[in-house]
This record gives sequence, C-alpha cells and structure tokens, in this order.
Amino acid sequence: MTSPYHHSDGEMLLMSGFKKQMLYISLISLFVVACLFGEIISFYGEFSHYSSVTAVQRGIKPKKVIVNSVSKQRHSRVMCLDSEECSAQNSNLQQPLRPPREPTVDITSSKTRLSTSSSDVRDKDGNLCELSDPSYQTKTSAPSTCNVIHELGFDLARFRYLAKGAFKMAWDMEYFDEDGNEKHYVMKTAVLGKIKSSAKQLGDNTRDALIMERAGRAPNSHEANVLPMYQYCAITALVPFASRQPLDKYLKSGKIISAREMYHLAVQAARGLYQMQAYKDGMATYAHADVKPPQFLVFDPPQDSEEDFPLLQLNDFNRGRYIKRSVNNKEPCAFQMCGVHHKGSTYRSPEEYKDCADQSAAIDVFSLGSVFFFLLSNGLKPYFQSSYNDAVKDILHGRLPELPDSSDYKEYLYYSNDKADFAIERSKHPLFIALQDVMKQCWSFKPEDRPTSLEVVQMLEENLLKLSKIRNV
Repeated sequence: MTSPYHHSDGEMLLMSGFKKQMLYISLISLFVVACLFGEIISFYGEFSHYSSVTAVQRGIKPKKVIVNSVSKQRHSRVMCLDSEECSAQNSNLQQPLRPPREPTVDITSSKTRLSTSSSDVRDKDGNLCELSDPSYQTKTSAPSTCNVIHELGFDLARFRYLAKGAFKMAWDMEYFDEDGNEKHYVMKTAVLGKIKSSAKQLGDNTRDALIMERAGRAPNSHEANVLPMYQYCAITALVPFASRQPLDKYLKSGKIISAREMYHLAVQAARGLYQMQAYKDGMATYAHADVKPPQFLVFDPPQDSEEDFPLLQLNDFNRGRYIKRSVNNKEPCAFQMCGVHHKGSTYRSPEEYKDCADQSAAIDVFSLGSVFFFLLSNGLKPYFQSSYNDAVKDILHGRLPELPDSSDYKEYLYYSNDKADFAIERSKHPLFIALQDVMKQCWSFKPEDRPTSLEVVQMLEENLLKLSKIRNV
C-alpha cells in the first residue's frame, strides 16, 4: 500500500524543479533586457546630435493632404513632382553673384590646429573657428520624406540598376503620373554591403541631402547647375534622371563635341561649383572635395531653351566639408582630410596628395581646371600618358599636363585620321584658347593664387560675351 506521504514528497520535488526552471528563465530574461538596454543607450549616444531635428524634418506631418505617391512635400527645395506650385516656388534659378574675395590663407603649410573634437577648430593664432554660414548649425539636415520613400517601395519590375561608387549606388525608377505618362527618376542609396549604423555614414548622407536641398534646382534652365532632390530619407534620395549619362560617359561615347558646346559645358560646370559653394559674405561656405567628370550629370536641353547644347548639373556632395572662418578676423580656416586614398584620380590639387595637409575651397577650383582639361581633350584625363604614381609626382612638383596631339587622339581615343584632324582644328578656335587660359589659372600651384569659383564664372562669361560680338558662339 502506498504511503500517504509519497504523493506529497513527489509534489514537493516537482515544485522545486519548477521553481528552478522559472529562476533560469528569469535570469536569461534579465540578461536579454540588460543587453537591449545597453544597445539603446549606445545608439542614443551615437545619434543624440540628431535630436534637434523637428518632427516636420522627420516627415511627420499630421493632417497632410496626399496628392499622389510622390508629390507630397511642398517646401522650397524638396520639389513636388508634376506640380505647378513647386515650379513657381523654384522659379528663381540664378544665384546672385557677390563681389569676389581673394583667399588669404596659405594652406600648403599647416596653420590650423584641429583638436579631438570636430567642432573645436582653431586658426593659426589659436582663435576658435565658426561656420561661415551659421544656418548649417541650426539646420543639420534636409526635410525628411521617409513615408514617400517607403510607399515607393523597391519593386525590381520598376527598378533598373545603373551604377555604383565606393559608397553610393543608383537605380533607374520607372514612375507613372496621374495621367498615365511614364517618367524616370533616379533613386540614390548606399551600397548594400557597406551600410553601417554609424554617425559618420548617416552624417555624410544628410550633408549630401542638405546641399541638394539648398542649392539644387530642377533641370529646366541652363543656369540651374546643381542637382536637386525630390524626396529624401536617411541614406536614400530621389533625384532627376540624367538622360545623357554622366559627363565622362557622355564624352567617351565617341562623339567629338564642338568648341561651342565644349565651352558652354565648361561655363555650366563652373556655375555648378559656384552655386554649390553657396557664398556668404564674399566667401565659400562649402567645399565639394571630389570634383571630377563623373560628378557632372548631362541632361537634354531644357524644353523652353533656344540653345541646343546640353544642361549640366553637379552632384554627389557627401564627401564635402563645411568651410569655417575665424571668429577673430573672419578669414577662412583650413580643414584636413587625413587618411583619404584617391584611388588613381589625377584630378586633384597638390595639397590633397599630402596626408593631413591644410585644405580650403581652393581645392575645388584646381579640380575644376582638370575638368576643363577633360573637356578640351574630348575625354582624356590629366596626365593620361603617365602612370598614377608618376602623375602624382608631377602634380606635387607643379608640372602641368599637356593637351593631346593628333597621335594621342589616335592612340588613346582610337580616332580615325579625319576625327583626329578635326580635334586638332578645334584647338585653334577662340573659345578653345579662352578656356585653356582659364584652366591654367585654376591650376595655380599655390591655393592663394587660384581664382575663386565666382571669379572663374565671371571670366568665362566675360570671354563668351566678348567673343559673341566678334562671331556667333
């Protein structure tokens, strides 16, 4: 016969085992919660500087009337697609030219001290430096339209891969408006394998969007030379579709452009740089730091334009730097870009090939001169005959590249005799000679000897005006 105490002992054992299991589960749960709490604290600390972004900038707009899946935001820069209201808002396409100002800071030698804090920059006398345009401090990002980006989705039936760079990739997006008309836009986002949850990655993209939001204009005028942004969310932006590809591919298609088209493209490239640098009080407030032919997008001529040459717009601003000035004398303070590898590019200024050297907005002007060389040579990069290492040595010693002769066109661009002869004949055109002269000024070895982007625009436009009185250019 079973003892009455047998059942009670068994129940006690079962209860003891159950309590142990509950204890284990509780401990595991506490560990998981602690880990999650630590991750939240780390994430908040890393992105706390974005806490000043308003709800409107995050795309939170209650009681907003939705027009269609793309045309939602109606502020001054993020444009509503297919909207007359937005066209009216952006009718002023030309940035006023301000009086030129010569740079006075010699950045070939180190005169600026950079502390461990990126905001604590001092001039050569130890005075603090502040942003040349204080509005960059109060508005750190373009207005966000994440809801629109998410609603667009990523249906491969509507997307076509275009290209990718070191950190960005581009997709051709097919879109049908309310009338059923097919249109194309470009969705720029981060390379999928290089997405990082870091303040730097997000900061680069927000800076890129902010410059497009401030300086960009719809590609409907030859004076709108900075790529605009239609929609934006964190690492993704919706921008116009360049019907004629980037400038490097446009010229390498085998077509020899006329001296007239070449010069007008050069004028637009200079305007784009000036507009992007966003002058304030006579000085640039932003440096692109990566000016080269692939950064310029070529569009068809605007529909209402009487000119037949293409429209050019500058893009890709995520690598740039805000220009700061001394609180003491308001002169520009230099910045440094340490540990940057240029991957074979020969479009850069001498100071960019010295690690941690002082730099300024003048680096963009030198690179613009290299873009002029690309146009003058109909698609050849500077020092096309040399290896990368030899080219860098020449740049650092101030030895300038020479334009190609007839044999170079045949060897490097595979031109026929007739095409090579035409290219050489083009070099005798007054516009060709005028652009070559401006290019050499942009290539001044010392940064303080280079013209500003504003002065480059003025020189090119003055030459064009003078020559138009002599002949039809």
